[in-house]
Amino acid sequence: MRLLFVYGHEPSGHASAAEALEERARAMGHQTQRIAVSSDFHPVLGKALAKAYLGVIGVFPGFWDYLYDNPAVIKLVRGARRVYLFFGASRVEEAVRKARPDAIVCTHAAPLGFLVEEKRRGGLSCPLVAVVTDFGIHRYWVSPRADLYFTASEQSAGVLREHGIRAADIRAYGIPIHEAFASPPTRAQARRALGVSLETRVILLSGGTRGLGGIARAAGLLLEKLGSVLILAVCGRNAGLLRALQEAHAGDRRLRALGYQEPARMAALLAACDLLIGKPGGLSSAEAAAMGVPLLALDPIPGQEERNARFLVKHGAALRAAGGASLGRQVKSLLEDRPRLEAMSRSARALGHPDSARRIVAEIVARIDGL
Repeated sequence: MRLLFVYGHEPSGHASAAEALEERARAMGHQTQRIAVSSDFHPVLGKALAKAYLGVIGVFPGFWDYLYDNPAVIKLVRGARRVYLFFGASRVEEAVRKARPDAIVCTHAAPLGFLVEEKRRGGLSCPLVAVVTDFGIHRYWVSPRADLYFTASEQSAGVLREHGIRAADIRAYGIPIHEAFASPPTRAQARRALGVSLETRVILLSGGTRGLGGIARAAGLLLEKLGSVLILAVCGRNAGLLRALQEAHAGDRRLRALGYQEPARMAALLAACDLLIGKPGGLSSAEAAAMGVPLLALDPIPGQEERNARFLVKHGAALRAAGGASLGRQVKSLLEDRPRLEAMSRSARALGHPDSARRIVAEIVARIDGL
């Protein structure tokens, strides 16, 4: 069976989800291919749009929140999709034709949108699968022409049903994450590899693949307030942040600044830590939940991350990070409250789906075989 995975750009959580699904599909003996629409076909424009997006959320977060899941904006976007199909989608269409997929799996709403339009006008005949990579769900995802939906939770599945998607076409199997998070090392093994005792408080500080979210400031505030602690600061692919942390805290053995971590290594870091502090991106949050790690949500991006934070806090798996100098006091209090940390860990694990990629691929294959 041939599966084509489509998303917007790399690096991103959408790309990580596609990679997890692709790896599982290959392990099951299927042929796969991935397309990153922006990175592969519009590298200059894609980078410009990503830069503009980060600029808007940094300077005008309220404006981005207004645009997100806004019915009027969605109507404009649907019109733009038709324009894109008319003028600029030929390379995507050609790539799809060459791949000859038995199913197309979208882990990003934007490419799903124009593929839905292509299907509407008769240019696409194979099943179209939508895999939502956040705990919240917005209307850009919604289309009755998608054949199968996978969501992070039953709550998200309910939102799709409210917007007219058939219950029979929705599965709440969780956000697809790498299978390393289903079989991580034990806490003792992970700490031994780090050279850290079981008694040491370990905090994992992460800004996702781009190293965003005020990580440098948070590290300074934590080191100011906390005594005996180890902070593992993961900077993703943000070389500037990595360098800044290494230079600012070169003499402090309580902080280890790290670059991008492969999934197995990230699973080991999560296994070793008491608390994750960072942006509540869909993939990062799903990885933490799968391993039962409490989250302190730091600087969520308006829109998808804000909704992830609300969901996780509501279900007891996370807290919102305090602002400014209060962060250090909040973390100190939380680390000293072992019963609360354990309760958050149980709540996180209840939301986790460590086998999500396996279940999603198996369901896609079963659906195609049944056609």
